[in-house]
Amino acid sequence: MTQNIFIVHSPYQVFIAEIIIKTIHKSPEYENVILLELNHDYQNINHDLRSKVEILENVGGSTLGHKKYLACEKNMEIIKQYVNKDMETHLFISDIAWPMNNRIFFDKHLRGRVKYSLISDGLGTMALQKVTFALFVRGLVKSFNGLIHCGVRYKNYCGNQYGLDRKEIKYIYAPNVKLIKCEPSKKKEVSFGAIHGAANFNKDKCLFLDQPYWLFMQDVNWHEIREKSIKFIRSLNIKECYYKNHYFGRKEEEFYFKSQGFNIINSNKCAEQIVAENDFGIVVSYSSSALFNLKCMYHGELRCISLFSKAIRMHNGYQDNKSETLIDLFNAVNVEIIKIL
Repeated sequence: MTQNIFIVHSPYQVFIAEIIIKTIHKSPEYENVILLELNHDYQNINHDLRSKVEILENVGGSTLGHKKYLACEKNMEIIKQYVNKDMETHLFISDIAWPMNNRIFFDKHLRGRVKYSLISDGLGTMALQKVTFALFVRGLVKSFNGLIHCGVRYKNYCGNQYGLDRKEIKYIYAPNVKLIKCEPSKKKEVSFGAIHGAANFNKDKCLFLDQPYWLFMQDVNWHEIREKSIKFIRSLNIKECYYKNHYFGRKEEEFYFKSQGFNIINSNKCAEQIVAENDFGIVVSYSSSALFNLKCMYHGELRCISLFSKAIRMHNGYQDNKSETLIDLFNAVNVEIIKIL
């Protein structure tokens, strides 16, 4: 018996973990466990695929604060209870930069008892390759805060930001895994064949996936991009327009798009699952990983459009700008790229 433990902190990671189980690890020899580092109200879990589902404390993307430290250590106790079973254990995480994942990956107790694998975290797995100087310095501060219990215990590191180059990583599971720069022996393709054909495609229905780029630019630039996005979608001459906010988004955007005639989708499911369960024929966004993933899922059956602007760059001040890499990845799977500003 082999135990697979999936540590997930986003709806997309839940989705991709379930695809991995359906296509690779669904047999009596595997015991599959999902540990959710998500809000307690998240309900979109296929319990038939899991031996056990448990909700962890939601540490989130920040390491700062004594409460974060306590929540993380509480989660570690739960994880170690599973790992102490007398069976081979494989632990699946998305990356080694996320606070909870970093704590798990560098824990000495776990290292001698589990085998690590990475699951796709979208385009970041393919595009954000190295720890920059700014990220390294930031990691030093995180490490110090963890030592004095003013934040999550954090291990600073160099090399690949996601951990693709770490010798401890046995496999990397992702759609179109051939595009990931890592050792060929580590690559495990995630096939969407198990759900392919689940959706009907109506080219008169368009879904717009928003992203919170207002965090990184002045309001005047963001408002211009928002208006040009709506203008482009209207130029498609479609009958029904739908809007899905990002989980880091603001209500302001929802109110604005609703005032412009868009139907609002309120769901904590990932975009990939929403499209699989509905009949959208066109999906529009900026640099969302969902555009890439949906083209991997449905190829020419679904039209995916990226609205590109020089004002939108794939970085947050600590990472290198990866706009060109993003364009190359979109081109590789035939996502349409439209310059709007």
